[in-house]
Amino acid sequence: MSYEHNLMAYEAGEFVLAQLRAGSAAWVGGRIADRTNHWPGIIDWPVPDKMFEDSAGATLAVEFKPPGHVKREYVTGLGQAMTYLRHFRFAALVVPTQAVDGYPIAQYLSGVLNEECAARLPIALFSYTITPSQLTPLVFLRDREGPAPQLPATTRRAFWAYVRDASYFDVFDVLVVMDARQLRFNDAYMQFWDMKRRRGLARTLEGAARKPKDHKFSEQNRGGKAERTNINLLMRHTGLIDGDGRITEPGHRLLRHGKVYTPDSQSFVQLFGNRLLTVGRHLDLILWVDRFQRQLPEADKRDHEQFKHRLDEGLEAAGFIRAAPQGRPKATFIRDEPKYWARLGLLEGVGANYFHTGLGYVFNWRAIISMVNQP
Repeated sequence: MSYEHNLMAYEAGEFVLAQLRAGSAAWVGGRIADRTNHWPGIIDWPVPDKMFEDSAGATLAVEFKPPGHVKREYVTGLGQAMTYLRHFRFAALVVPTQAVDGYPIAQYLSGVLNEECAARLPIALFSYTITPSQLTPLVFLRDREGPAPQLPATTRRAFWAYVRDASYFDVFDVLVVMDARQLRFNDAYMQFWDMKRRRGLARTLEGAARKPKDHKFSEQNRGGKAERTNINLLMRHTGLIDGDGRITEPGHRLLRHGKVYTPDSQSFVQLFGNRLLTVGRHLDLILWVDRFQRQLPEADKRDHEQFKHRLDEGLEAAGFIRAAPQGRPKATFIRDEPKYWARLGLLEGVGANYFHTGLGYVFNWRAIISMVNQP
């Protein structure tokens, strides 16, 4: 998907979430509570553009379709929304009022959803004319008949890909072992630990050698288990491995690219960054941070740690996270994300100096758009 598609999907999602949290979403008919947040779990496939969950566990998946397409693309969107009902209690489809040929596609789809055969589907329909920052509800949400599916339980509070002390060099090395020995993630990681991590051959995000470990991997070693979890979540959240720990097609593509060009290459970084921004939803987080920090008074942007606390407060208030961490050694949600963005070239700055006093983060939008628009 292009940067333009991601940006418009973000705006549509913001509109829906803002209405839900304000209690002004007449189209839900009380079926979704105002205490709604982004859903922080993982769906391997199919993946909606936006996913929300309220305080009572009601879930909503949103499929967004950009303008400028033929009629079939929007009819396909209805099919996608229907498949989301296998995982989510409710679904919604957002389409432009007209297809590229001027056909009133939103009105047509409204008619389809009001046909007797489809009138019981718990799918809402929205239309927009120019930009999706303002949506018009055409079909209101209906009650779901029968039990709703149960989403996987999650202890996470953030919806974007988890990045904690795991580098894309680690990701490539684990993929190599998985592919060469036909192993699932857990078994491959144990071999990665003994072949590279233990010997000081693994690399940090900056490309430096990690400090060697003096023991073989075991389930009793808390440090090793924590590092395994970090890499596993990064690979899961970017769609490089599936829920069963197997390499996905995008994972194979990244692996092939790294074998040809090496994980040090700019093209490898671009391809990995594309996964992090789009599938890992870091683009949504960046868009929110960029807009939020512009509204902050300069006094809240003088100290980096204070700034990150203000971001957490804003994220929680906007429904992006469930609750900001309190009283912990690392007490902010935004931790390693800016370091990753800086390493990928998405922040303006020199080395670790990517926080700008009085401004916050200065994003390199040319680099971000180029990375998202990777073929």
